[in-house]
Amino acid sequence: MAFKQYLKEMDEVRFNALNEFVFDLMFFAVQVHAWHLQTGSYAAHIALNDLYDALPGFADGIAEAIIGTNRKLTTPTKPYTFIQSDADINGIVGAIDSFKAIATQLTTNDEV
Repeated sequence: MAFKQYLKEMDEVRFNALNEFVFDLMFFAVQVHAWHLQTGSYAAHIALNDLYDALPGFADGIAEAIIGTNRKLTTPTKPYTFIQSDADINGIVGAIDSFKAIATQLTTNDEV
């Protein structure tokens, strides 16, 4: 309940950032799935499988909460580009850390 109230009271700048984050997260799930299929490491293959399985539900949960507050999501116009398959595990971890930082920023009272 607290998250829905937070969404209702969210200012437009923060809401737009959260809206973009939802779509970024959906694209990131596809990116992680591609890495999962391209990795040469069985351990990475399994770990990435768990991650890409979880991401769409996480994005959908945020989106559904937004919709439940009668606010409308809008598709970003920015282009999305895949990171090449030769990305090493540090690049993948870096991307995940970026998403964590954005999520933290969007759920605090600090400016986006």
